[in-house]
Amino acid sequence: MKMIVTLIFFVPIILTSLLLSFYSISRTTGRTRFAKLEKYALLLILYAIYEYFILSFTYTFVGFYCFEYTLAIFIAYYCLPKEGKYLFLITPVLMMTYYSVYDFDYSGSEIRIMLIGIIHFTVFSLLQSMDINRKRWLQIVFLLLIDMVISLGSDSAAITIDGKGFIVDEEVLVFLGSLVVVFLYRRFHDIQLQDIKAMNAEVKKSQIDSLTGAHNFSGFTKLLENFPMDTSVVTVAMIDLDYFKKVNDTYGHIEGNNLLISLVRMIRNYMNSQLREEEYYIFRFGGEEFCLVFFNLDSKKVKNLLDDFRMSFVTYYDSVEDYDKVQVSFSAGISSKVVDGDKEVVHIALEEADKALYKSKNNGRNQVVIYKDDEQINEQLGLLSFLKQVNNNEKK
Repeated sequence: MKMIVTLIFFVPIILTSLLLSFYSISRTTGRTRFAKLEKYALLLILYAIYEYFILSFTYTFVGFYCFEYTLAIFIAYYCLPKEGKYLFLITPVLMMTYYSVYDFDYSGSEIRIMLIGIIHFTVFSLLQSMDINRKRWLQIVFLLLIDMVISLGSDSAAITIDGKGFIVDEEVLVFLGSLVVVFLYRRFHDIQLQDIKAMNAEVKKSQIDSLTGAHNFSGFTKLLENFPMDTSVVTVAMIDLDYFKKVNDTYGHIEGNNLLISLVRMIRNYMNSQLREEEYYIFRFGGEEFCLVFFNLDSKKVKNLLDDFRMSFVTYYDSVEDYDKVQVSFSAGISSKVVDGDKEVVHIALEEADKALYKSKNNGRNQVVIYKDDEQINEQLGLLSFLKQVNNNEKK
């Protein structure tokens, strides 16, 4: 009876706790600035420790090693869907290392240990290649069933329940215990996912400007923390509505707010018609000032996009009778930077785009200026000034 309680109750609870812990740590290392090598080294060490604990616990309390592949199966499906399959090949090595250290006679079991690992690896890879994402728990049960079938009769002893002569193989108890893990982990994992979704929703809500629906400055900071790793070039555009104070003074602040809402909606509609949603973000930095961040688009491409949108935006409000007293337009400044693994270049691009924005304001508004164009203009002005000075000196 002790064996039944241990295999179907105590061990499944422990395994579920370990799996939830591994899941949380794998997510944390995935979000933080761990290098891939550091991440996988940490998770491998953690897995080896968990595997050592399960082997030691089961041998101490039931007299034989079991649940060897249960952790690997769940980790492969829930924590590391791309790399987890290799745990099926690592697990036999860890097991035989453990047996050798503790002088456990596992002669004759090497083939079975390796066979289970290879079959799990092959079946999991096959299911993965078939892209079967639904009913993960059924796939897990299938792998656990394979484990039981191979193990049955190999080196396990039958036990008697309640002394009534009803014989049940210990590997069947292990399988039933694994099914308990399936139930418990699915239940707790679903609850955990719901909590994570709720927290993410609250965090996302705190990063959205309540008036316009654009991201706020907090959202901009969060973007830097979760920067798309495949980005080679980032382009920042600063946008500022022209004569916005005059709009507020002429039509009132409510109409001014409507104009801000309309600007964001029109930007989003236009950009979505030209780009994929993940290629750009819209931020409101305060008042009538907005920031657009583009991924893998250079400054010339962004300038063309903004110029086209600017003309359609101005044309639209020129046709609105209610805005006949104020010219509605915007000015913009752009800067591009090569990322090369350095996320901080976004701050530099932001500063340069802001300078280009002021240049577009000073040049008469209702235009888009690229920061590099600004530098070239300054160089040309300096050259013209120098030539003019030389000419004046020659005349003297």
